Amino acid sequence: MGHLDSRSGPAAFYGLGALRKGSRMMILRRDGTTAHFDVTAMKVWAKDDFPSHRAYGPAMTPTLTLITCADWDSDRRTYRSDLVLTAEPATSAADRTDRGP
Repeated sequence: MGHLDSRSGPAAFYGLGALRKGSRMMILRRDGTTAHFDVTAMKVWAKDDFPSHRAYGPAMTPTLTLITCADWDSDRRTYRSDLVLTAEPATSAADRTDRGP
């Protein structure tokens, strides 16, 4: 889970909505390696219809799930929905992990 924005500007997940199914993501790990993931699904869920069991539940295969807010309501000054993005480790072995600089 991460913020899309804050009162001072864009936050960690600001660009998440620009990704699409099939997009490649790179995650820099603390140990200096980079893990590569392919986006498998993106769905926007209304806050009162959020599928907690699906978003937070166990997966049968290695899965990265990222969650941020969506659908800004300017009248209420809040987000109405959440964006749930899922990704799997990159399909080619060479792309799964790279050593950092």
